[in-house]
Amino acid sequence: MARFVTSDTHFFHDNIRRYCNRPFPDMRTMNAAMEGFWNAAIEPKDEVYVLGDFALAGPKYAWDLEQLFKRLHGRKTLLVGSHDRGNLHLPWEQIIKGHTVLDGVALVHDGEEFVRNNKEWRDRPVFCGHVHAIWQVRQNLLNVGCDCYHFRPWPWEQGGGLSCWDLV
Repeated sequence: MARFVTSDTHFFHDNIRRYCNRPFPDMRTMNAAMEGFWNAAIEPKDEVYVLGDFALAGPKYAWDLEQLFKRLHGRKTLLVGSHDRGNLHLPWEQIIKGHTVLDGVALVHDGEEFVRNNKEWRDRPVFCGHVHAIWQVRQNLLNVGCDCYHFRPWPWEQGGGLSCWDLV
């Protein structure tokens, strides 16, 4: 069993392609490509931590989102992000509001806000998302957003530990 982290996949969010310059001709192609990348990396028993903004699918895509969720490999935990209201009904292993700590690493959606409000984390490793591809590493923050890693989940073994930001 392996552990992965990712953020800001924004499945079913058509405008994210334009906002983040995602190289997909349409939303369905984006969803299919990211599902393929996800399942190529992740086995059914692996742990996956989604650090927010999993999907932005209105009622029109509710059934499609549920089907996609079932097809994605792994035991999935959601750390609620700024666009996750419509994702809380999915059968997550766990839903976390705020942050959690694994092996000494804080997992959060908005790392900059977290460190601003939790000064004890200024010099400790924090995995986050929220900023898409604006930056990959900032001080002690490692952005695991899918836009930074070719739309693939980040393997924990590559980034877990105190020197995580030296690996990018």
